[in-house]
Amino acid sequence: WFTYELEVRDDIWRGRKMTRIKITIDGNELYEFLDFDLTFKEGHFAFQQHDPGSRVSIRKVEVLPLP
Repeated sequence: WFTYELEVRDDIWRGRKMTRIKITIDGNELYEFLDFDLTFKEGHFAFQQHDPGSRVSIRKVEVLPLP
């Protein structure tokens, strides 16, 4: 198993509204995306697996408020 963290928060950068999306795996920041188009709205999230022959196991999903 590995720990996959996804942090999503609204922010302002140089006077522009945006959503900051940060992905961390096992404590190492892997990717950060600044969404100035505000593509991702409040609501649902889902897990997706693309290869029909693969198997994905997910456990202990937590949604926590950000400080």
